[in-house]
Amino acid sequence: MRIAAFILVIVFLLALAGYFYWINSPFFAFQQVALSIKNHDAATFDRYVATEEIIDHLVDDILVEPALSTPNLSGFQKTVAGGALAIAKSNIAASLKQSLNKVLNKSDAQSPDNSSWLNFGIPAAIAATRGDEVTGSGIKDLLKTAGNEMTGELSRMKSTAYNRMIAYIQAHPDTVPGKLMNCPPQERASHARALLTDYGLAAENFKGLGDWKTSSDEILGREKADIGLRFFSPKISREITIMVALEKTLATKEWRIMRLSNIHDVMEQVEENYDRDIHELVEYSLSGMSNENLHSDFQNIKQKLQDHPAAQNFLKRLQLFR
Repeated sequence: MRIAAFILVIVFLLALAGYFYWINSPFFAFQQVALSIKNHDAATFDRYVATEEIIDHLVDDILVEPALSTPNLSGFQKTVAGGALAIAKSNIAASLKQSLNKVLNKSDAQSPDNSSWLNFGIPAAIAATRGDEVTGSGIKDLLKTAGNEMTGELSRMKSTAYNRMIAYIQAHPDTVPGKLMNCPPQERASHARALLTDYGLAAENFKGLGDWKTSSDEILGREKADIGLRFFSPKISREITIMVALEKTLATKEWRIMRLSNIHDVMEQVEENYDRDIHELVEYSLSGMSNENLHSDFQNIKQKLQDHPAAQNFLKRLQLFR
């Protein structure tokens, strides 16, 4: 009897140790995420998933970073492209977040408002420029006018580039940008799911865990994990692995999913012309925009500023105006 009781105690302790190991492992986070989606439990989902970070990194990895790697872009073109991509990223991220929120809360959320542009204007550093006893408020007004003129011209170019991106994806619906963005905002999540299913990244194609590892940041003391999820992709007739990055929060000591860390590599595997399509999108959106064009436009701005009353008064004071 004593031996049987001793064995029962050992089994109980092992089971208890296994339970505590499981709930403190990164794999427990996956279980909780799955249950939260099934139960439409937004609070638990947010507890184990860094939604903002995941979507932000996802759009960066799929669209923004490949776009900005387009060869032979000048610094000015990268600035314009970056502004256009920021508009696209904001719209994509907003619609994905809203769709996710609708799933988790069973709500009939309205589609995001895409009627307004992002404000890329220079903050009111120029507008807040203080006139002094010599220059007075006239120069302050002149500087404000100059800032508005230059900011407005650059914003116009960014908006133009974004509109060209939309025109490109409408003309190329079979590219990755076309599949993801050539739809009303409220349908973007369903397009994204269809894209993932096409690549084999669906539950029925899941083949188990791949390589995984944990590490610790010696400075911050934060534990991290990278876990591979294997899927069979019928598109390329072989397996692909999605690497999921997790971090253990310092406050709760729970694992939280932070990002899909190799999504660009996966896209290159399943889409033969992936980078080429992204680069062509950027090249089309920047057609005719160059440093030379900017110089020409700023010459017009310069003329407007020279005609500004404050500029003329200032030049008169310096005895440079004839």
